[in-house]
Amino acid sequence: MAKSYSHERGMPIVKKRHREIRHQQTREHSSGRPNVVVDAGVLLDIAPVWHQCAQQTLRRELVQVANALSLPDRFGLSSTEALAVLQDFERCGGWARLELFPEARAMVCSLKELGACVWVMANAPEACGPELDLSLAGVVDPERILALGNWATAQDRVQMLERLQARSYLDVETHTLNAAVDVVPFVACWYRGYSGLEIPDAAVTIIDELGDFPAVLFDWFGHFSIRRA
Repeated sequence: MAKSYSHERGMPIVKKRHREIRHQQTREHSSGRPNVVVDAGVLLDIAPVWHQCAQQTLRRELVQVANALSLPDRFGLSSTEALAVLQDFERCGGWARLELFPEARAMVCSLKELGACVWVMANAPEACGPELDLSLAGVVDPERILALGNWATAQDRVQMLERLQARSYLDVETHTLNAAVDVVPFVACWYRGYSGLEIPDAAVTIIDELGDFPAVLFDWFGHFSIRRA
């Protein structure tokens, strides 16, 4: 958890955004509505806009060289090139220009019908939250968009999941999912066939189709009364 410290009392003070999240999740948890957290890359197709920006930044055509989840690795960029593309992507408002995957809206609607509070987590600057909101087009409430910063680690995500008392977490990146299995009751991976990822922990549920997630979640959580009363 990011903290600052009071010189008068020597006590940790949670940053305002984290206090707001804590108060909100407490209200929702007490109402019996479980928090379900979804990675932004599950809902939004980042690749087309990023690829266009990368070609403009580097002034060359980029051809896929690997079946990697990481876009710089997928197109063979160096770390210096990847940073330059990221800076241009954010400078030109890339987070606001993404398209939803075809099944994303219906999936989130199904989760809400089950009574879940749906949150979206992204490795994006906090200042880009409003841009993500534009791309998500009302699928998720703006106050439930969590932009953790470009360099947020798996542990940063796990800490946020703990704060939210998340009941479920859906992602593509298995390293983060494996780190979350000890703190989230139901962890699921949307399998996209990428190479080079960690082998999922036995506790990670694999789904092939995004639209299957609500039904699988309901089957698992039925005895926890995920549905509205």
